[in-house]
Amino acid sequence: MTEEVKQNLIDRYVMLLQIKAAETGTNKVLDIQLAVTKVKLSSYNIEHLPTANKRYINIHKNL
Repeated sequence: MTEEVKQNLIDRYVMLLQIKAAETGTNKVLDIQLAVTKVKLSSYNIEHLPTANKRYINIHKNL
């Protein structure tokens, strides 16, 4: 189950990054959700995460 939780958190983080990349304005709730998800991932020692880089998101959203 732990691996499933980790994968779900990673999927959530990537989804939030995709939303962030598409945003044209400021969205504080989205920023908070990204921060919370990142903290949860770090609790599983998952540290090397992408940032809201539009190039990264465009490459990976079609996977």
